[in-house]
Amino acid sequence: MKKKLPSGETQIKLDKCRNQISSIDKKILRLVGARAKTARQIGKIKKDAGLPIRNLALEKRIYAERQNWAKQYGLNPDLIAKLWRLLISDSVKIQKQIFRQLSL
Repeated sequence: MKKKLPSGETQIKLDKCRNQISSIDKKILRLVGARAKTARQIGKIKKDAGLPIRNLALEKRIYAERQNWAKQYGLNPDLIAKLWRLLISDSVKIQKQIFRQLSL
């Protein structure tokens, strides 16, 4: 079966939507960057206070809260759980780097 190519009008609509997604993606990346910067600050505070990097009880609450937010926004809670696992994992990695740097 031959694939149908979009008409000129359809292509314009698709391009507009794809440009909107690109704009949203840039905003998401800026926010992820801001989150990483804040994770560095948290790492410094924890190191100075002698606190551990991980707080599993807090992480559990965060996962539950983000999944509830996902439901409120009509998003897939499993997707959001996976996303937050990645974000928290990155924050832990950043904080471990801070602990190593400050220990030298």
